[in-house]
Amino acid sequence: MKNHFSFYGISKPQRAVIQKPFIGMCKAQKSSELIPVVSQLWKLPERENQYTCLDILDAARRQADDDMFKVYIELVTDKSWWDTVDILASNLIGGYCMQKHKDYKPMFIEFSMHDNIWLNRVALLHQLKYKHRTDEKLLIDCISNCKHKKEFFVQKAIGWALRQHSRINPAFIKRYCDKHALSNLARREALKIISSAKMNKV
Repeated sequence: MKNHFSFYGISKPQRAVIQKPFIGMCKAQKSSELIPVVSQLWKLPERENQYTCLDILDAARRQADDDMFKVYIELVTDKSWWDTVDILASNLIGGYCMQKHKDYKPMFIEFSMHDNIWLNRVALLHQLKYKHRTDEKLLIDCISNCKHKKEFFVQKAIGWALRQHSRINPAFIKRYCDKHALSNLARREALKIISSAKMNKV
């Protein structure tokens, strides 16, 4: 985070106490009421403001609609860094798309081919919490579309997505890693759990 953003210097536990009453109120608010608040708060320079926005959005997930989903996507490419993008990808975007995931496949394929590395990261990480619902073909298609990029945050996300799915289907991930060229970083991350399990058996 060094040199990327300015900070108030409020720790996460302190921030949780300060914003708790307001966040509680957000759970019952409609998207139309929260979008202006989030939009204005996100514009402020101090990083804690973006964290509070994400807490608001998380609290109001049950009320999220298509307008709020558009906000999720917009925030990915504004003040982008891993700390906000990963929450947007796996918690908010992934959570919103889970029930009708097949309807959003074209969007994630498009994200995986985009020039913006953070949209690549969303495509790779949005299924992190899907477990047995993970669309393996979509995961591999998204990886194939951006694995050529040398960007650290893309390669790390490839490894993380594969590693997470290895908890559910290790044989599938092992076969994929054996058959396809991956960067050293992505491969190492992908096989961490599988390699650890092998070591424990020795």
